[in-house]
Amino acid sequence: MPGFAPCNGTGAKLVYDGILLRAWCSIIGAYLTLGYWLDPPKDQPATIDLRIRAFGTCAFFMLTVILSIGPLARLDRRF
Repeated sequence: MPGFAPCNGTGAKLVYDGILLRAWCSIIGAYLTLGYWLDPPKDQPATIDLRIRAFGTCAFFMLTVILSIGPLARLDRRF
């Protein structure tokens, strides 16, 4: 039975992770800032709801970007 090897952090992977972390923080921060500015929550459940919507929006955008990387990587200039 072959052993498991850890995923080593190469330079490209660390750059990719840094970009994703920065994008994650930017999306959630912008959503929360605009949400508090445009329609401030009136109570604790509304504040929690705003955070849930911020994380859901971030998950949707990140999933869309990550799933589009595969087809974009297969583009070829010859066609």
